[in-house]
Amino acid sequence: MADIPTIPTTGDGFLTTGEREFLDKLLAHRKDGDEERFHCWVRKSKHGKIQERLVFVSKYRLWSVKKGSFGKKTVQREGHLLELRSIKLSRKEHARLSWDGWYVEFQTGLVPQLVCALRAALAEISVGYCADLQPALEIEGDSVGTLLEVPAPDSSPAVAFERNYRALCNLHGVVAHQPLIDAIHALVAEGNHTLDLNALPFVSARSKPPFDLRTAFRALRFDRHFEAVLLRDQPWKETVACIAEVMRYNTTICKLALTNLDTHEGFAALGEALQVNNQHRLSELELSLNKVGNDMLTLAPALQASPLGLRRLLLNSCEVNAKTGVLLFAGLKESTRTSAVIEELGVSHNDLGPIASASLSAWLGSMAGVSHLQRLLLNGSVIDVAQVCESASVGLAASLQELDLTGNRVDVRAAQAVGQLIKASQSLRLLSLGACRMRVDAFAALLTSAGECNFPHLDLSRNELAHGGSKHVAELSRLVASNRSLYSLDVSHNHLKNDYLAKFITDGVCASSSLRRINLSCNGSKGSKWKLLLTALQSLLSSSTLDALSIAGDGSKFMYGEKLSAIFPLLESTKLSYLDLSANRLGERPFISLCDSFRRNQSLQEIQVDGNAAGMPGVCALRDCILEASSRLCHVHKPTEDIQRVLSACKGKEREPMRVKLEDMWSEVEAKLHRNRENTPSYTENMFLTKILCASDPAVDLESAFSALGDDGVPAAALASSSGSGASPISPRVHAATSSVPSLAPRQSTSGGSSSSYSPQLQHRSATAAPARMAPPPLSPRVPSQPSLPAYARAHPSSPSPQYHEPYPAGEDADEEEEEELPPVPLREEEFSDYYRAAPPPPPPCDY
Repeated sequence: MADIPTIPTTGDGFLTTGEREFLDKLLAHRKDGDEERFHCWVRKSKHGKIQERLVFVSKYRLWSVKKGSFGKKTVQREGHLLELRSIKLSRKEHARLSWDGWYVEFQTGLVPQLVCALRAALAEISVGYCADLQPALEIEGDSVGTLLEVPAPDSSPAVAFERNYRALCNLHGVVAHQPLIDAIHALVAEGNHTLDLNALPFVSARSKPPFDLRTAFRALRFDRHFEAVLLRDQPWKETVACIAEVMRYNTTICKLALTNLDTHEGFAALGEALQVNNQHRLSELELSLNKVGNDMLTLAPALQASPLGLRRLLLNSCEVNAKTGVLLFAGLKESTRTSAVIEELGVSHNDLGPIASASLSAWLGSMAGVSHLQRLLLNGSVIDVAQVCESASVGLAASLQELDLTGNRVDVRAAQAVGQLIKASQSLRLLSLGACRMRVDAFAALLTSAGECNFPHLDLSRNELAHGGSKHVAELSRLVASNRSLYSLDVSHNHLKNDYLAKFITDGVCASSSLRRINLSCNGSKGSKWKLLLTALQSLLSSSTLDALSIAGDGSKFMYGEKLSAIFPLLESTKLSYLDLSANRLGERPFISLCDSFRRNQSLQEIQVDGNAAGMPGVCALRDCILEASSRLCHVHKPTEDIQRVLSACKGKEREPMRVKLEDMWSEVEAKLHRNRENTPSYTENMFLTKILCASDPAVDLESAFSALGDDGVPAAALASSSGSGASPISPRVHAATSSVPSLAPRQSTSGGSSSSYSPQLQHRSATAAPARMAPPPLSPRVPSQPSLPAYARAHPSSPSPQYHEPYPAGEDADEEEEEELPPVPLREEEFSDYYRAAPPPPPPCDY
């Protein structure tokens, strides 16, 4: 080895052929690449007799071998270098090596050389180790002479990790995982400081050969390269305990995300490790979907004492209760470092109750003047909304950009407090009030209290807006039409019947001067009074101001079926940039007509059409429409459900060729869309904030989504396109009211310059690299089995979730019996070409 000094490898005497074979067998037995570094004969005094031993030093271990009178060789002592505790040199030619509970003591004239070889081998496998884990070197007097100098080993991050990892595998008797070593070398070579273990296909509890998590994590204890470690959805019980050992020593990791690990062990150990290591740099911690429970009693004080403060803390669905919640929020209030730097807090789906809610309110109220909190997630946390919002309007007015109150009860008093927060806030962009059992009177109180203040994105999904019948729907329509600051509204899953929804669209949405984006998904059906609804939808599509529309169904009760084809001709000339018609089960022929309308459209940039009962002809029509459509179409969500439907119809050996054919088709589509995106610079800015309309899922990266907004909270490209096409822009008063709202993340300006971010974010080392584009999720996520539950509750059923209440009293305004839907008959592929050419023209617009 280049970094090992040249020293004799034989000492007092020489090795016979049998002795050499014995040593070779010791190395070959472990099959882990161990190799010889030094050996020599030494003298040992035992019971007053002088005995000879062969001391053998390898890359990882030291052996003391005894040779019997008949030449039989046996290993008397064996110790791993990583467990060596001390090296003591006393008297001339005398040394003592100590491990836990035992030691080796001997005399030889080659003590300096032996100790040098030992230290060099240890330094090679323990780069970065702290002094507490290095063996102590004790030298009594100067009789042993000068020790040979040990040169510093190669300390590049990838090489250091590999050597330490292999040594730990040797220590624990497991085989080193070569794919992991290769992946680490690749990440270091790329300059990537994030270790996402889920991105490595072999990191799984069910991988073959089995992946040993303990050794991989222990090799990170003194790593100096990785700043973020991510792991999720892995059923390893010892994961958190292993991470706790890492954090006891590591001073590089800034971000730790361990989600849904199916364990309740180790969180107390993690808290203890963070308290012991007062030099850790952890500033982002995510433990969502884990059973932290009462371990929060140990973890909370550690979070309070964080040396640099926490900028991001996510404890969603962590079984935080009133007792542990009070301890957590009281600790954050006392921690001036965290209160001054925290930017995101998530405690969704925890049963906080009124006591912890009061503690949370006290902390939020105390942050006036120092707060940087931008994102507060309280989804389904059983809090006093009025109390929390009153405190937030005092402490978070200057910083809060997103507030998620989904699943918490919002009555008139709470709605007034929410309105006061909107009025006091200087930067609030997203307010989620889904499944809050809000009624029209509460909504009216909210708008009245907020006054003329701007709040661009409002989520009112899964509420009781239609409770009380047509009178309340008329009031809801009036409120939406009269408000001049509402830019984006989500009223999905409110079970608005066809006539109610038609009235809301006609008198509310179409009459609004500021509304640009509307989510009407999972309302109405193809039952009675659907003609009124289709007429309203035709008026809505004719609007020159609307920018994004979602009328997705749920695939069962709330959908429109083939009757929705009446609006398809209007799609050819609509000014929409985003359209979601998914899960409406249109059927084969209407779906092909829909694709034909897309082919002629010149404004759509993003569409979702999955779940419409399309077979192979429909999928082919979608492909042809994308390949031949305008170059403005930049993103089409893959029709996964319809593709699976095509594959399910195949029999036996036909399925695999069909799967390959579909993959090739979609690859061709993706290539076309990629070219369109490259030729449409404004699309990056014009990414529709689809998830913002229902942001109950904390896994969404809102930073990249908010970067699409202009300084006024409205996509600049959307405004430019609407004004250029003769559409009326947002009212000047609303534009002026929102022009001071800062941007959450850097974005590219249309002039080629860049705007500064609102506050510092955790960035990669390469600050100039543009973030990868994330495909925006659907406007209204569909889960057919339980559509009203947010993502956390679906992933963690044991967590408290809001109970949905039927918005209509029994027997009031009941719909007539709905028509029974017949399953569509799929066309065979060989029939497609003739059918597609002879397909009947789409039906004319309704004239009702």
